[in-house]
Amino acid sequence: MTSMVAEAGQTDSAATAWTWPRVTVVIPHLNDFDRLAICIDALEAQTYPRDRFDIIVCDNGSDRPFQPLAARYPGVRFISEAEQKGPGPARNRGVMAAETELIAFTDSDCVPAPGWLEAGVTGLRARPDCEILGGAVDVFRLNDPKPTAAELYETVFAFGQRRYVERKNFAATGNVITTKSAFAAIGPFKGAAYPEDLEWGRRAVGLGYRIELEPAMMVSHPARESWGALAKKWRRTIRHKRVYERDGRFADLRWALFAIALLSPPLIQGGRIFRSDRVTGLSDRLRVLGLLIGLRYYRAWWMARLLFGGEAAR
Repeated sequence: MTSMVAEAGQTDSAATAWTWPRVTVVIPHLNDFDRLAICIDALEAQTYPRDRFDIIVCDNGSDRPFQPLAARYPGVRFISEAEQKGPGPARNRGVMAAETELIAFTDSDCVPAPGWLEAGVTGLRARPDCEILGGAVDVFRLNDPKPTAAELYETVFAFGQRRYVERKNFAATGNVITTKSAFAAIGPFKGAAYPEDLEWGRRAVGLGYRIELEPAMMVSHPARESWGALAKKWRRTIRHKRVYERDGRFADLRWALFAIALLSPPLIQGGRIFRSDRVTGLSDRLRVLGLLIGLRYYRAWWMARLLFGGEAAR
């Protein structure tokens, strides 16, 4: 990081302006062509000088060719990682292909704000002893002004990046900037069976790296719109949690206790619903509360199924 800041801070004799360091934006992709195009359009509109950053999209085995989309964006490099499934291996492949010291990660369903990349780079420059920043994630609703209960729920509970960074020692990799040297020291992301951002972040912290929040580094993400989408997300999260924690001491006991705790009244989370300025009106708050309770019972059921040998559906 020190070398990157020193290089970025170089000036010539004719000017004192800071020279923007080159960055590579890595985007894993799988069967999300329409939203990927929106993401790329947002990157092309960045305030960061366009000749100072590269965009690499790594396709993870989509059902149809990505070449037609690649033809629309000649300034974007499209590569593939079809052997190892999961966004983690796709990101790893993208980092391998990058030719810059700075690496920024976002996802195909994210929409980076115009100043996203500039905020990430200046945030790293302001923190010479920190090589990993997680940016803020704003959840927006596609069905405003009449959002679904799932969308309301997501605007309250999805992507708590501040909580992830400050309490859980990781950042959601849909919005992260780091250095290639730090990535090499920490090692690659795990595969699809793991919560790759959580595992990578905690591995980084265990090696002495710091992860900090950069609120100005903002991306937007659409809220999930239905019970089915939320249930699918929680099934995936529960599978990841089981793989990640199954080898720990008293793993089955802790798993069972957590599942039982989900059956208790959600006092703390319920309070968040009624304090949130993203949900207004008693009717909408009660809709979200009902969905929250239903999801907690659903999660407890899937956790019990895994504990007793059942296999969660994808």
